[in-house]
Amino acid sequence: MSRWRRPAAIALVGLVVATTCVLLGRWQWHRHVAKDAAIATVERNWQAPAVPIEAVLRPGGTLTADQQWRTVTVTGRYEPPSTVLLRGRTVDGQGVYHVLVPFTAADGTVLVVDRGWIPAGDDPDSPSAVPAAPPGTVTLTGRLVLAEPSVSRPAPAAQVRSTAVRDVLA
Repeated sequence: MSRWRRPAAIALVGLVVATTCVLLGRWQWHRHVAKDAAIATVERNWQAPAVPIEAVLRPGGTLTADQQWRTVTVTGRYEPPSTVLLRGRTVDGQGVYHVLVPFTAADGTVLVVDRGWIPAGDDPDSPSAVPAAPPGTVTLTGRLVLAEPSVSRPAPAAQVRSTAVRDVLA
C-alpha cells in the first residue's frame, strides 16, 4: 500500500495546482472583461458631444458608472464661500490641492466642481493662492465623474480628503 501513497500524493497535488490555475485564470479573465467595459464606457462618453446635464442626469438622480466621463453643460452659479481644497494629491510628483467649489444649477441642484489644481505652498498644510471662482451666472462645460468614497480621517478646516459630496458640502 505504501508504494501507492507517493503517486497518489503527487496526483492530488497536481490536481490542486491545476484547479488553482483554472480558478485564477477565470478571475483574471473577469478582471479583463470588466476593464474592457470600463475603457469602452470612457471612450464612448469622451467622444460624445456635450449635452445639457438634464439629458444625462435627472435632478436628485444618482450618477451611474455608464454615465461617467460624459461631457455636459450646466448653467448656474458658483458658491465661493463654500470652496474646499482636496488634499493628498500629486501632479508630476509634487503635492497639490484640487479646488472644489459647490455649483448651484438653475434648477437648484448642487454639483461639486473640481476647478483644477494648485501647488502646495511653502507649508505643506496650506496651498499657494486659491483663484476665485467667477461671479454671477455662468455656463459650465465639464465631465461627470463619480465621487470617491468618504474618508474617515479628519482634515484641516476648509479641506477634505476625498471628493465625497457629503464631505465637500459639510
